[in-house]
Amino acid sequence: MKPYKIFLMKTQWQQIKQMLTSTFSEVLRKKKYQQKDWISADTLNKVQVRKEKKGAINNSRTRAAKATAQEEYTEANRAVKNSVKTDKANFIEDLAKEAEDASAQGNMKQLYDITRKIAGKYKRTDRPIKDKNGNVLTSDEDQLKRWKEHFEELLNRPPPQNPPDITPAEEVLQINCERPSNAEIEKAIHHMQSRLT
Repeated sequence: MKPYKIFLMKTQWQQIKQMLTSTFSEVLRKKKYQQKDWISADTLNKVQVRKEKKGAINNSRTRAAKATAQEEYTEANRAVKNSVKTDKANFIEDLAKEAEDASAQGNMKQLYDITRKIAGKYKRTDRPIKDKNGNVLTSDEDQLKRWKEHFEELLNRPPPQNPPDITPAEEVLQINCERPSNAEIEKAIHHMQSRLT
């Protein structure tokens, strides 16, 4: 094969390769790791240092170098864990202050959101609200009006035309409301222990 044809094939291949990689990166996009929003920049720097220490362990050639690299990694790992613990405590403290402020202001929605976030079951649902005809309401004012309308309909219903027929009990049950005796308490504890084993 002639050299200029080889050169031409290589340049064409480079162009195709570049075109494919740019298209793939646009369409597929690399999935980024979603870091927690409460982790500080200092902690992220410590994580990077820990990664480098881990690389040093993997690249060390002698046992002595590996042992010293392992000690450095252990120290860096401890620093990362302490930093993360501190960041999380600060984050929870800030959320608690926000919850106190929301409670003082009577903002129950914000208080509920913060409580859910602290409990770890937080998924904010900002779904679009639709009117009765199925049209999406975009402005906050329209959405609030629709919520008001919905709850007025829900809570201001007329009483049922046929009320339920609930017959009163024929006899009043005699329930012992006195303090249980020591023998009854011991019997209950023994029964609970026998069920556990």
